[in-house]
Amino acid sequence: MQMRARQSETPVGVSPHRPAATASIGSPRVLEAAGFSQELIEALAAGTIDGIRVPGALRPEVFRAAAAALDHIQFSMYDRVRVFPPVARFGVSINDHRVDGLIADSYWAEVDAARREWSRLGVHPDPFEACRRLIGDVWPFGVELSRCGDAAFSPGIIREINNGLQVHFDDANLEHTTDLFDVRLVNQFAFNLYLTVPPSGGELVIWRHRRQESDEAYLIPGSYGYDEAVVAGIEPTVIRPQAGEVILFDPRNFHTVRPAKRGRRVSIGFSVGLAETGKLVVWA
Repeated sequence: MQMRARQSETPVGVSPHRPAATASIGSPRVLEAAGFSQELIEALAAGTIDGIRVPGALRPEVFRAAAAALDHIQFSMYDRVRVFPPVARFGVSINDHRVDGLIADSYWAEVDAARREWSRLGVHPDPFEACRRLIGDVWPFGVELSRCGDAAFSPGIIREINNGLQVHFDDANLEHTTDLFDVRLVNQFAFNLYLTVPPSGGELVIWRHRRQESDEAYLIPGSYGYDEAVVAGIEPTVIRPQAGEVILFDPRNFHTVRPAKRGRRVSIGFSVGLAETGKLVVWA
């Protein structure tokens, strides 16, 4: 379905409009662009590409403010039993509050606490909002925070992934026993803005493989991840992020992050859903 993108002025925090020409980077399935566009997001939704890269996506002053906030953020750790290698984070994710396919009440209290702490840091303009505008301003139905009744979900999370991740997938429709939001999702993406990256290592690796029932034989007991043998024989797409770059990809495909050789790998991230209403919705 073709939709006409709305026109808008360049918002605070978002780089001015640049030509939407794209070029192959590393893999013909990953496109680098000067900015997001309706056509690129539609291609990702259709599965004709695996990812979109936008270097220098935010205005320099907004990116610098977000990166400078790292010196003041108090990071905590994901559940060390479930998440290994360890990952540091600021903010809250539904993954730490999922019980039998439902979201525990503890999630909402932590969302409120994270919002208060982020407000205390006084980072302005807000990089989470600026990141949402990057995709919302080129999409005909816009973008908004996901909601469940009167409650809004977390706008995003800052993660420091220095030791890599296990091979895994993210699919809200599979991982939750009921509709997670007030709207039904027909597609899902992962959005990451990289604040700092290591000089080597830290690659994002994507395999064009969706979860199948037979994959559960490779699930690591007590973990969120799978043995990498689950994607044996499938050609990976490997992306080495750059500082200031945004990468949007389909996390329903199995993916991982390789360990950083040295240095920090820190990103602002959130999930993006394409709702049946046509609107993009965001959560973490």
